[in-house]
Amino acid sequence: MKDDGKRFLAAKRVRHEISDLSRFQLWRIRQGRKHYLRHERREGWIGDLPIYLFHCGKCEHYTLDYPHGRTQNRYLTCQNCKTNTDFVPWWVAWVELWEIVKTAWRLTVKGPNR
Repeated sequence: MKDDGKRFLAAKRVRHEISDLSRFQLWRIRQGRKHYLRHERREGWIGDLPIYLFHCGKCEHYTLDYPHGRTQNRYLTCQNCKTNTDFVPWWVAWVELWEIVKTAWRLTVKGPNR
C-alpha cells in the first residue's frame, strides 16, 4: 500500500512536469533524449542533484530521476518498472570539464608516454 502511494505521487509530479513542456520537447524525450528539469535537494542528500525527465522504453511511461553511478557508467532508473536506462549527460560539471582540459593539455605538452 505504501508503494502505491509513492507511485501515485511520482505520477502526479510527472504529469505536472509534462504540462510545462512543448510538444517538440515531448517528442524529443519520446525519441530517447533525457530532458534536464532542474537541480533538487532532498532530505538526506548532501548536495543538489540534477533531475531528468525521460521515457522508459520497457514500460512506456515518462518518469523522473537523478543520475546514479559514476561518471563513466551513469544510469537513470524508471520509477515505474525499476529498469535502468543508460545516461550520458548533455552538460558536464565545471570540475569534470577542468579535469578533462588539464588531462588534454598535459598529453599535448608532455606527450602520452611521459
